[in-house]
Amino acid sequence: MLEIQLVHHTPFVTCSTMNNEFSRREAKAAGVKARRYKAGAPVQGGAVEGIGLKRNFGKVWHWRYDPRVHLACWPACGAPKASRWIEYRSPSMFAGHSMLRPYKCESVRSQSDKQGHTGGMTLKTLSKGIAILITLIGMSAIARPTLAASGKCDRACLIGEMNSYLAAVVAHDPSRVKFSPDAKFVENTVPMKPGDGLWKTATAPPKNFKIYVPDPVSEEVGFIGVMTENDKPIELGIRLKIRDGKITEAEHVIARDIAPTSLPNLVTPRPGLLATVPPSERTPRAQMIKDALSYYTAIVTSNGKAAPFADDCVRRENGRQTTGNPPPAKPGGFATMGAMGCAAQLDTHIMSYIARIEPRRVEIADPQTGLVFGLSQFRHPMKEKSVKIVGVPGVESVPMNRDPWDSVNAHIFKIRDGKIHEIEALGFPKAYNSKTGWE
Repeated sequence: MLEIQLVHHTPFVTCSTMNNEFSRREAKAAGVKARRYKAGAPVQGGAVEGIGLKRNFGKVWHWRYDPRVHLACWPACGAPKASRWIEYRSPSMFAGHSMLRPYKCESVRSQSDKQGHTGGMTLKTLSKGIAILITLIGMSAIARPTLAASGKCDRACLIGEMNSYLAAVVAHDPSRVKFSPDAKFVENTVPMKPGDGLWKTATAPPKNFKIYVPDPVSEEVGFIGVMTENDKPIELGIRLKIRDGKITEAEHVIARDIAPTSLPNLVTPRPGLLATVPPSERTPRAQMIKDALSYYTAIVTSNGKAAPFADDCVRRENGRQTTGNPPPAKPGGFATMGAMGCAAQLDTHIMSYIARIEPRRVEIADPQTGLVFGLSQFRHPMKEKSVKIVGVPGVESVPMNRDPWDSVNAHIFKIRDGKIHEIEALGFPKAYNSKTGWE
């Protein structure tokens, strides 16, 4: 997350990171109180902005961050007509440099300046007294992804593309990323144009819950994260396909109705999902994809042995843990099966109401982290109003009285030493036998 502080002291403005000790001393000497702002909140014009610091005479400065402009500071004492942008650009920014240089500065005196204060700035004074340092923390919101020497998007490039994409979505500005002229965008199975759907409603980017699955072989990247839409938490799955440095396909799967009891599981990902797999325990990419696909087969066949589940396998769906829970005080119903492991649970036929899983789109895998990203639609004809349970003493069936429906899902599987250890899933209901949006 990008963090910027703006310190205004006579006669200069300093934009720097919060951790810059020199800037904190400057702020103290200038008699102002440092405040922190996090990039990510969209504002009018598709950028990020925050209120700056007040000088002793009450002057307020604003800051605004925009990857196309990088950083702009302007006095808020006058209306927009009375204040022009002070912009800074750096030709070397995309080359990995973090220092921005003045590019142009246009300003008129504010009302405070007219009253005799020395806070007004000109290009001359700015060039003598400006110091800007921007540090990327967590999510590289500025650095433009670069292609590897082979011309393909490598792991770092793919993760960078996802971060740039998320920043653009929150800014409501698809022009911040490069789409191919014939790019296709689908959100929750509905074909749309970039700029529609979540592009209009996102209010803050993912903070701590972020799981990336970059695959340089397919030049695709999968992602599951938690962000806010209209100031409410959502769990979001994204797939991006990159060709020649441009996005050719973008896909969103959004789970909006997250139970409050599930939110604690969506603060940060489980450590196992983020851990690097030791080389000796890695599985070849092709086999990882086969292992992930076998998960769907295990479900529709009610056969826990059809997929390589580890004994410690835990599955979460929209934040709710659905395997490996403490046994209920009173056996029976879904709670009994929810205390089982991934394989044993399927053996009970508890998911036999899922008649078909189609399509099964699994083409993104990262051996380094052992993660596989998959998209699918579970088809539930619901011809039976209960599910017959096998092998659970005292439990013969559980009710399942509902109309036919589909579940549109995104999954991330953690594969280590040839076994599936963690499953992070999200999904939302859809009408039975719905199209995928990719027909």
